[in-house]
Amino acid sequence: MEALRDIAWPMVLLNVPELLAELLGDALERGIEPKLCRSLIRERRLDAPQRRPTPWPWPLKVHVLGGFRLELDGNPLNLGAKPPTKALDILRVLAISKDNTCSLETLQDWLWPDLDGDQARAACEQALHRLRKLLGRIDLIVQREGKLRLASDKVWVDLADWDARLKSVTTANGEAAGLRPEAEALFLAFPGPLFLHERASFWSLAAAEKVRRDLIDLALRIGQRLETTGQEARSVYLRALDLYPDAGPVCKALIRERLSRRDFEGAADDYARYERALRAAGEAAPAAEIRALVEPYLVRHTR
Repeated sequence: MEALRDIAWPMVLLNVPELLAELLGDALERGIEPKLCRSLIRERRLDAPQRRPTPWPWPLKVHVLGGFRLELDGNPLNLGAKPPTKALDILRVLAISKDNTCSLETLQDWLWPDLDGDQARAACEQALHRLRKLLGRIDLIVQREGKLRLASDKVWVDLADWDARLKSVTTANGEAAGLRPEAEALFLAFPGPLFLHERASFWSLAAAEKVRRDLIDLALRIGQRLETTGQEARSVYLRALDLYPDAGPVCKALIRERLSRRDFEGAADDYARYERALRAAGEAAPAAEIRALVEPYLVRHTR
């Protein structure tokens, strides 16, 4: 890459643009000559590699994990004091939908349930127009055959990236508990729950629950691997509980880890925190199997 920069030769790998895109994607992920890489991508109008590297100069990046935010041409998009809620809801729905695609009929039913067919269609068209105006271009969202989709060659979504990376690190062939070594790095880099700090909408509940379930499962598998190899797993369980305080399976694993070290008072403390998290979430009493783990030590701890 340094040699290419020095000779300023944009026609490198002229007949194999896919290979050049892979090379530039690798370089960007490693922080190698980013200015040159982006310049070559622009000059050669290269499509992103199939693995969709995060640092690629995507025209639009949509973040839905750990909070909703947008990046347009590498810069945060200011949504203004009064963001167009329905227009952005279209983008939210597409970001969490399979293949980032949703039928117009479904969008209208979800976002304008109180309007009849013609009114809902008109409201949807108006919101879509506002969204494209906000983004400053019309090619980021494709409308075809009664469906809307995010243009896969121009739009990157963190949820899709998380799902792809999660799939790549969870495998039954390899490390203990079926994890690749980079699983812990992925876990630590997890931005946060879906649409954090936003009021939940019924159409986002299934996606939010899947994210929660996947993160908890990853934490448990990493913790299991660490415990199997005699390493400390508590920090992994605590991070998962920071993200999802009422996650019963993680609390159970944390308490078991405490008990294995005969830290009975610590186990009782962890259980008490779990009860508080459940109350704060307005949920039912703790699972009987979790309480049974610490029952012998609760009276002693109270005293």
